[in-house]
Amino acid sequence: MPTNVAQSGNTANAVTITWTDGAAGTPTERYNVECKIYQASWSSTTMASVTGILRGTQSASVPVNPGTLYTCYVAAYDPAATPAYNPVVSTGIVVSYQNSGTCTGRDLLDPTSYGAPRRCDTAGATREQAEQFEEDQIAVFGKPVSRMTNADIDSNGVLNNFAATVPVCWYLCQATQTLTDSRLAQQLTVMNNAYASAGISFSQLRKLNCRNDRGSGTSSTGYTQWMANLGSNSNIDSGWSYLNSLTSTLGWNDCVTIYSGDWEGTGLLGIAQLGLNTYTMQYNYPTTFPGTGSVSPYNLGATMVHETGHNFSLDHVFNQGCSGLGDGVADTPNGNTNYGCPVGQDSCPSSPGKDAINNFMDYTNDCCMNYFSPQQALAMQANIQSRKPSWVTTPAGSRR
Repeated sequence: MPTNVAQSGNTANAVTITWTDGAAGTPTERYNVECKIYQASWSSTTMASVTGILRGTQSASVPVNPGTLYTCYVAAYDPAATPAYNPVVSTGIVVSYQNSGTCTGRDLLDPTSYGAPRRCDTAGATREQAEQFEEDQIAVFGKPVSRMTNADIDSNGVLNNFAATVPVCWYLCQATQTLTDSRLAQQLTVMNNAYASAGISFSQLRKLNCRNDRGSGTSSTGYTQWMANLGSNSNIDSGWSYLNSLTSTLGWNDCVTIYSGDWEGTGLLGIAQLGLNTYTMQYNYPTTFPGTGSVSPYNLGATMVHETGHNFSLDHVFNQGCSGLGDGVADTPNGNTNYGCPVGQDSCPSSPGKDAINNFMDYTNDCCMNYFSPQQALAMQANIQSRKPSWVTTPAGSRR
């Protein structure tokens, strides 16, 4: 029977499924690949299939509908047998696609109900940090974004021609490297699309693989040291402390350093430094990258979008729950933490507006996230312009 079924890539309307040839059965054996839509439970409705694939073939491209969640199977059968024997079906895999903030099937559900890991462990802003971020905003716009009127937002948002290019430095550290150049490029595409409305783009500055470039010995930047400090370490604070010291050792003060590697003990998808500084960093679990990510529903690249929002001073939209200013911007309604994609959720009915479930700074599933608010965009612009002015090509406040 076929084994090692996997998703190896996708386009907007097709998914490539690969498998290992079972090399069993008669010479007339064939393979079928079927993808079935997930509804409230695994549906028997076949969305798409490729049939009659010759034995020895190990991949097929199957047409699919973007924005759906589905499972794909590879089945071996013998059309020449009399009677034809029942197909031997491989293990199914689940794949999903981004489709502009709408989810279907299982992605509407709270993933904690079926054991998905935590979204993020970035702490909310301290009073001192919040005051520093407001000072950045006053320096750039003349007032903090939390006190901006609609006219201020129109003036500084709609007419603002801000542009900045953020250099990205990858530090990759896995026993078996899965983050290929293709996956890194796909992740940057997700980032550029997500931040386009804020005038922020991203480009790769450098990449370091801790095994290939620094060896696996006792070097402070090697794989052995990584595993000793992270690996199965369940203490997020000590692991984060190690990444802070590693960032200083690397000396990468000209970029956002993005760590991704084997850190299995926490069940954590991401964590980030809040606000830009001399050294700015974040961590993302490898399977959150698009391409062949496997932490559904967190495998479309939105974890890095979320963590980078923290790097640019943004807090979680559910910060402080139903009380106070929440995340420090006025155009994201107060709310509690949301998972899945709970359309119409209003967890703070006494406060204006429904929960910002589609905002990148909530905890909803990747397919549910699709925007930053105007005030969030202005807050990020002020943080970049104040802390990393060399990244800015057109300052905030410039007019079209």
